[in-house]
Amino acid sequence: MLKALRRATAITDAALLCLFATQPTQASVPTQDSVTGSGTANNGSASFSINAVSGPSGQNPSGTVYITTGIGTLNGSVTCLDVSGSQAAIGVLADSTTTAEAPGSAFLVTVQDNAVSGTPDLIRVQTNTYSCDLIDLTFASRVSSGDIAVVDAPDPVALTNTLTKAVQNSGLDKNVASQLLSTLSDVTSALAQSPVDTGKACNGLTDFASYVTKWAGGKIPQATADDWLKQASLIRQSISC
Repeated sequence: MLKALRRATAITDAALLCLFATQPTQASVPTQDSVTGSGTANNGSASFSINAVSGPSGQNPSGTVYITTGIGTLNGSVTCLDVSGSQAAIGVLADSTTTAEAPGSAFLVTVQDNAVSGTPDLIRVQTNTYSCDLIDLTFASRVSSGDIAVVDAPDPVALTNTLTKAVQNSGLDKNVASQLLSTLSDVTSALAQSPVDTGKACNGLTDFASYVTKWAGGKIPQATADDWLKQASLIRQSISC
């Protein structure tokens, strides 16, 4: 009896360790927002080169932007990046310029990646703009040649908040919900650290998935458990667990 119990315990521990490893293979999830590309716009009258990156919430922006038009050139360093889906706003501080704006002035580059629709990408440049807000692209220039690629990385903080609200609103047994929320609270706390405590966040997500798997089909409806496991897996990928 004791041998059987030990064997069952060992099997259970091994199953938990392999919990995420046995999930179906998924494409790599990007961990940074980015805008990259080069080409021409306005039927070739303007050219651009963009290489901007940041964390999924816009933290630690970096990169360079080069724009040349009929009135001169702007060459600058990225100061902020706001990505939403296929659109992005890039704040740039001019390092050098041959336009009326002096070095040190700010400008905003807003782009739209239309790869999915198959229509030309869009780009719009505004000078003397110190914000990093997405703006209307009605009057943007169409990219004539080249390409702009916008990557909107999953935000682990937003994903964790969404999962936490799902558990809070699930109507599960109080003790079950409390245990799950406790693990997600650990994840939230770890993500709030600077730098992020990836180890603690990953451990919390593993604990969460262990509980969900344990109660799936019983205290947690199977469909709900499957959905929560997918969400937890995405968060793990977004922080490279």
